[in-house]
Amino acid sequence: MSWQRHDLQGLLSFIAALKRRHYRKREDTYLAGLFDREIYLDIETLRLSSEVDGGWGNIRAFGLAVAITWDKENWFRRWYEEDAQKLITELEQFTQVITFNGNRFDIEVLRAYAPVEELRKRSLDIHELLHKQLGHRVKLDQLAKDTLGTAKSGDGLDAVKWWRAGQKDRVAEYCEQDVAILRDVVEHGRAKGFVVISAKQVRVKWE
Repeated sequence: MSWQRHDLQGLLSFIAALKRRHYRKREDTYLAGLFDREIYLDIETLRLSSEVDGGWGNIRAFGLAVAITWDKENWFRRWYEEDAQKLITELEQFTQVITFNGNRFDIEVLRAYAPVEELRKRSLDIHELLHKQLGHRVKLDQLAKDTLGTAKSGDGLDAVKWWRAGQKDRVAEYCEQDVAILRDVVEHGRAKGFVVISAKQVRVKWE
């Protein structure tokens, strides 16, 4: 019996150590705050608002060209239209889906392929939070320049143009850059307690 108790105690100690390692907050790197199974998401589309009936009121008709996700276990991953349902299922495995304007745009694009109610429950939309706090919209490019000193390499119009020119890797790389910028902005906000917009510090609390 003594060896059984010893083995059981050892197993319980091992499990406790794993939990501490998995849930411990990282304060020193861009992994800060990712102890809670977070994933970052950005999407580029097949069509522009002017090319679909209803325009911006019909975002689900824009179509998924490529989506990029980033999480601490898998890093960057690319998802295409044929992967849409698999992507939604994967996102549902995380406790938090972090986007920039995702509630209005990215998640709405995915709604054309499968129900997204579970994603909305998990959503942390940085654009939406800043909009509510400041009373006006903020572009990711401005946030990147002011907070990180980094500029985006294009915009959504460019991405559609590149995609149609067959430059799919270029679109995916551009989308990856947006995800990396968002990740670093969130890390900055969590580590410093603020982001910078128009030379002003804006206090944030993104958990």
